[in-house]
Amino acid sequence: MKMVNFVRDRFDADVHVMVNMQNSSSGGLQAQVNFKGQKKFQTVTDTLTYFNDPTSTEDDQRKKLVQYLKLGLVQYISKTAAGTNLQITYSDNSKDSAT
Repeated sequence: MKMVNFVRDRFDADVHVMVNMQNSSSGGLQAQVNFKGQKKFQTVTDTLTYFNDPTSTEDDQRKKLVQYLKLGLVQYISKTAAGTNLQITYSDNSKDSAT
């Protein structure tokens, strides 16, 4: 993610991100991504939850995590200088394309 600078010390970050995963009753993984704003974003928090299908590969799980990280970070990035370079696109991947 080019728009993000990762730091080792969470106290240096503008946004602290925690990811918690646990097994779901269907055999997959439930992931919860917590975003906690710090410094100028200290009043902004959010939590996103998603599920990984039991048949999803590790690569699919990584891609989904990155997707949700990006989704959660949009509200922070939009309030910075990098927000002017932010582009949001939508792809309809549904199999029901009959309209």
